[in-house]
Amino acid sequence: YLGHICNVKWLFLDDISAILLKDTSADILRTIINSRFEQKLATCFTANVEIAGLASVGLHSHAISRIQGMCELIHVKGEDRR
Repeated sequence: YLGHICNVKWLFLDDISAILLKDTSADILRTIINSRFEQKLATCFTANVEIAGLASVGLHSHAISRIQGMCELIHVKGEDRR
């Protein structure tokens, strides 16, 4: 499935800050980010933290930098509706 995820036209990764990434899951997410960055494929990320806060869930600075380079950051504020 990883090859498919890396190559689909549009990819939405919802709430990437929701869990602490372990080594394997962090590696998989970095592979997806790197592949999509290099191919210039449309990718939408959502998170409940500021971009710098992604380091606290296990993303390395190079992956965070790639996210910043491939996305327009949009800050959404409001009450939690859950």
